[in-house]
Amino acid sequence: MNIFSSSTSQKTTSDRSISSENLENSTVLNSGVGLQIIGTNTKSYSVWSSLLNYPSHFNKQLISSGYISDSAKIKECVDPNAITIMLTGKSLTKDLLGNDEHLSCISNTLELVNEFDIDFDNLSILGIQKHLCDIERYTNYVNSMYNILRLSDIRHDGGLSEVVLRESDRVVFDLNCIRKSDIPGNNSSSFCGLLIEEACQLMKYIGSIDKLKTLEISGIDFDQSYDSSYYQMIALLIWYMMEGTTFIQAGNSISHKKQYVIYPEGSDSPLYFYHESTSDKWWMNTNDDMNELIPCSPMDYQNARTGQISDRLMKIVEKV
Repeated sequence: MNIFSSSTSQKTTSDRSISSENLENSTVLNSGVGLQIIGTNTKSYSVWSSLLNYPSHFNKQLISSGYISDSAKIKECVDPNAITIMLTGKSLTKDLLGNDEHLSCISNTLELVNEFDIDFDNLSILGIQKHLCDIERYTNYVNSMYNILRLSDIRHDGGLSEVVLRESDRVVFDLNCIRKSDIPGNNSSSFCGLLIEEACQLMKYIGSIDKLKTLEISGIDFDQSYDSSYYQMIALLIWYMMEGTTFIQAGNSISHKKQYVIYPEGSDSPLYFYHESTSDKWWMNTNDDMNELIPCSPMDYQNARTGQISDRLMKIVEKV
């Protein structure tokens, strides 16, 4: 069974340009939140058609809204009642980002991040590679942020990626973070990078974010031919993001969290850890205020029990 089928999936690439006017009429949702897919090129349809060839494992409605001929109108075309997946060459998320929204960028360099004027407390960065970054900028970000993961950090503790992504309102996934051999034809990719399997796992984490508004897959090379397997790979990433939506839990309820109090060696101040058993997710704080919890990993808790505080946790404690 295909993921989704309707008259919208039968249109040709020549008549798939959308506007805010016809978008409203073409995206009536069923119960629950749907997934809207918008592209900035006619070849976005190649991703859509590839996605339809995968088996359906999901209950969410999938909506194809075609492509945007004028990227300046992206805000008008994003459906506020759906999670929107944007397929772009150059990132457009900065035109959507609200003042208090949390942004996560997955990229192998800091060039994409530098486009955003955002407080470091509302920013997460994943997958960067030190040898591709300006040393001054790199040092500034690493010293100022606690939600920043190098490629090696993702490999060392894969579950930490879910923690860093968990509070995101918007996510930008730049295809350059995938290593060149796993994404042939993507000229901005490096010889080092995420394996396609690791990228799919990150997409599952992104799908499980309970307050996600938009996921942008940027850095797409639309010069590839319509029938290129390149678009099949992008469709694969979207499929795993969709699988991640099936793991969304109502895990933010205070009553469902069990508290653990740890006194780190050499400190008179306790750390408060909270575990939600249904989702198996962890949070922490430096006090017992459960309304201001910070996502953490099971390894953070286990290490704290033995007196080991990770660099990330230490930055959080110092900031709080």
